[in-house]
Amino acid sequence: MRELKPIEKQIVRTLAEKLEPMRRDQLLSDIAQAQVEPLNDSGTILRFHITGYSRPVPEGDQLFPVEAKAKDLDGADLEITLHCDRNGRLLDLEIIRWESGPFVEPRMESLVVY
Repeated sequence: MRELKPIEKQIVRTLAEKLEPMRRDQLLSDIAQAQVEPLNDSGTILRFHITGYSRPVPEGDQLFPVEAKAKDLDGADLEITLHCDRNGRLLDLEIIRWESGPFVEPRMESLVVY
């Protein structure tokens, strides 16, 4: 596990702003207490571990009702989703690159949340 990169925090915070207040506040609290574990070599699937929180079993992976699109630093299209566990707590961040080539980093100025 490692600390979150500033851009990872920024992505989660930006997506959180589109949620209803109760879910937004919980997500912002979770990200402030989280470390991240990359689940693949490219770093496009990140699992969050929240300090002091025990996950339910099974976790019950669900999408937050907000997604985003962005451009990778090399111009490739990206889709960004956030997943929560069955208690509504932050679980995963997934970045899907729709073009061949390695994932680099989302360009925040290109981020569109919907």
